[in-house]
Amino acid sequence: AASARLLLIGEGPGRHEDEQGRPFVGAAGKVLDASLAKAGLTRGEVFITNIVKCRPPENRKPKADEVAACRPYLEAQIRAVRPAAIVTMGDTALKGLLGPSASRTAAGRRRPRHEGIPVVATYHPAAALYDRRLGEVLGSDLARAVRLVAPIARPRSGRPRQSRRVRPALSRIAFCCCGGRTKGCGASRKAPWSPGRLSRKRRCGRSARRRASPSESSRR
Repeated sequence: AASARLLLIGEGPGRHEDEQGRPFVGAAGKVLDASLAKAGLTRGEVFITNIVKCRPPENRKPKADEVAACRPYLEAQIRAVRPAAIVTMGDTALKGLLGPSASRTAAGRRRPRHEGIPVVATYHPAAALYDRRLGEVLGSDLARAVRLVAPIARPRSGRPRQSRRVRPALSRIAFCCCGGRTKGCGASRKAPWSPGRLSRKRRCGRSARRRASPSESSRR
């Protein structure tokens, strides 16, 4: 995938890879597929390449001049893909990318970068063919690379907002001292309910302007 967030770098093509022109199609490729699946990935979500682009004679380790000759092609691939993280698989890939002094132990401790891109160092899938425990390490390292490029949700600053309790839009008959008998009293109409409306009596406009009778005044 040309727009993959993860770029995987191996050592070099083997016999099957050289014949088919695709990386990791042999037994090591099956190990890689299983490790990618454990990390929740497929081949279509990553970009796979090698430090050297041609198979060395008798499948030996690439020499320094061979790595240097293929370096411009590797850099061009990294610039084209623009991954969020790089995974080097094997010692040759790690040293070919970061230099001869690089090691997997130091890379795990210092978290190196290449041109600002974080690098995760792990074992070559072929190593898991002889030691199954290395396959587990490969899967966990790939999962760590996935977490490295996953978007991080930033927590909101300040106190969390409390959800407001919305009262249903109920209708009630408002009370009035006239009991709604006064002509034109607005209190006898249905009005939206609000706190305290039913607990307090209010006078309508007409009854408030009406003078109190002498009998009502004597009672007061």
